[in-house]
Amino acid sequence: MHPYELILTAMLRLQIENIELKRQLESIQSKSVTGSVADRIDEWLNRPYTGSSRKDIEEFSEELIEYMSSQLKA
Repeated sequence: MHPYELILTAMLRLQIENIELKRQLESIQSKSVTGSVADRIDEWLNRPYTGSSRKDIEEFSEELIEYMSSQLKA
């Protein structure tokens, strides 16, 4: 096998490994965010209303949006 072929083969293997590692990392991050959002929902469900139910839902929605935005920036 020509040395260039060896280099190209090694690069291809590294690219495939890199793609798989990125996929695994995204899966781990997704599970972490999902668990965190679930915890926030549990906390919200255990809180008493602070005014009308609609206002409470909107305030909680704002909390979730802020959290998701911070996770997307990270």
